[in-house]
Amino acid sequence: MKRFILLLAVVTAVAVSSCSKEKNCKCTQSMEGMDNIVTELTIQEGDCSDSDLTQTVGGMTQTLTCVEQ
Repeated sequence: MKRFILLLAVVTAVAVSSCSKEKNCKCTQSMEGMDNIVTELTIQEGDCSDSDLTQTVGGMTQTLTCVEQ
């Protein structure tokens, strides 16, 4: 009976941990002439790099780069 309960606990722990697909990302926003802004982001699916962005508006380039923590 003890072995069954232990096995059940192990299987439950593995099942719960594999269901979570959340990732914690560290994102750095940079713009010419300004200090970098670092934020943390939690995503539900995909990769942190999916949030990467580069855009130019009015001659100013803004870059957002995210990596998994």
